[in-house]
Amino acid sequence: MEYDPAWHTALKYLSRKPRTITEVLRYLRQKGFPSVEVENTIARLVECDYLNDTAYIELWVNHRNRLHPVGAYRLMRELTQRGIDPDLVKDMLKRLMPSYQEEELARQLAERKLDRAVDGERIKQLLLRRGFAPEIVNRITNNQSYHDL
Repeated sequence: MEYDPAWHTALKYLSRKPRTITEVLRYLRQKGFPSVEVENTIARLVECDYLNDTAYIELWVNHRNRLHPVGAYRLMRELTQRGIDPDLVKDMLKRLMPSYQEEELARQLAERKLDRAVDGERIKQLLLRRGFAPEIVNRITNNQSYHDL
């Protein structure tokens, strides 16, 4: 098989960390490869399962929830900024992070902050900044134990 510079450039880029299809597409274009070559390389990477936006979403959501929990709104923004189709992100988030799980993540984060004697309004703002749905934030912060600080 003959040497394919776009293929090898893409593989090197992917070897550092997982990427979305759009990220690799932008990278190859930035490197100056012709559009046809970029499209063929992307198609080949997808065919070989080196690029898979669905798997990327799953990986991203699990990673974020494990290390730095955020809500579905924030995840949606982060993933669409990486060039993933919003409809795909929405569908995957519904499957990977049902509302009861999102509420539990928000509750755990709020309880950790309570241990540091943070007031209810600051907890509410933190949860909203982290992208949790307003209705979930209101349910959690309206809980009596958060007003007893």
